[in-house]
Amino acid sequence: MALKNFINGTKKRFNPQYDSSKRAFLNSAKNGIAGVVIANTMKYITLGTGFVSIAGGINGCTTFGPTKPNTGYSGSKPQSLVKLEQWNPKLGLEISKIPEIQDGISNSEAKSLDALTELYSQNPSGFDSTFEEMYQIGKPEVRKYCSPLQALFWLVEDGKTEDASKIVQNYNLNTLLKETWILSKKEHVARRKLLLDEAKKVEDSCTDPDLKKIIDDFRKKNGPFSDYALDVAKEHPEAFTYQFSQAKIEQVMKKNELRWADFDTVIERLNTPELLDFYIDGDIMYEYKLGPTQNSLSLFKTKIGDCDDAAKFGELAMSKAGYETYCRVVYNGDNDGHIGLAVKLKDGTFLGAVNFDHNIKNRVCGPFKTILEFDKALGYESKYMFRSSF
Repeated sequence: MALKNFINGTKKRFNPQYDSSKRAFLNSAKNGIAGVVIANTMKYITLGTGFVSIAGGINGCTTFGPTKPNTGYSGSKPQSLVKLEQWNPKLGLEISKIPEIQDGISNSEAKSLDALTELYSQNPSGFDSTFEEMYQIGKPEVRKYCSPLQALFWLVEDGKTEDASKIVQNYNLNTLLKETWILSKKEHVARRKLLLDEAKKVEDSCTDPDLKKIIDDFRKKNGPFSDYALDVAKEHPEAFTYQFSQAKIEQVMKKNELRWADFDTVIERLNTPELLDFYIDGDIMYEYKLGPTQNSLSLFKTKIGDCDDAAKFGELAMSKAGYETYCRVVYNGDNDGHIGLAVKLKDGTFLGAVNFDHNIKNRVCGPFKTILEFDKALGYESKYMFRSSF
């Protein structure tokens, strides 16, 4: 179900620039020489009209070794975690696998577990159903932990229990990630939302009916997304019981920054194609670059790269998550081509996990019966082209 919500392939084409220095390498490939130099020179460029196979075949890319699931938490457990394990043993075990619990349960994390347990008690069947959807994506037998479940824990940890309740009642992975994964491209949106949330708390704390009416009239005239209450509260602080502090917003943003600061932690979190897709679109800025493919750590730090950089980054994450990966390059004899990543699913089909479309947006596409079908999609449905592993 989650895959269906994310899949959105493309048939359109676009014409980015390319480096003429690659001509010799691609011409050699055209003549049947599939040199590894292509892997360090090929970039995001247009596609040709021919589709023929060259040397390289369809072997999976080099793997980086799959992870192993975390074991259950072995330390002293708060009563709330004990209750969850009794009510739903699988849920209790998966909660204890997330990093926030694995490294020891702090007082604030114990309170978050209390809130999560309370949320479960209010809607056991809804929570069980949502958890099963979370659990099913990816490879439970390989991944360290269930990343969507961690995201739900973040909602509760951040005091957004009402939002967490809505997720439990009507689960949608994309909605959950939008609420919890504050990535670099959306930081300004998250900051604005936090400001509006604070403005609403200030407005609700107003004890002066006349000022409350002024704020309400302003909203009716200027739209619902207004922080006007903050200006009014600054002029009349005595009429408000809730005090706004910019430091609160900065504290939340800093906490989020730390969640995404460590490379290995992030790679382990991106343990399904859907999560990888959301991350690339939210944190990687597409920019055509000459020269060799970036290593994954470099892309993680700069957050700027093109199709081969993203494909190799995705290969690392998906290999660790237990997927058989296929980095693919498609091109013609005029130095035109594109690079992407497919993963093999349990039923033997291939899912396109990294594939920038003509709008420079990553698209999960497929599933495809054969790797040839993925190559065609990678080439925006051109009928004939050279293709190879990358």
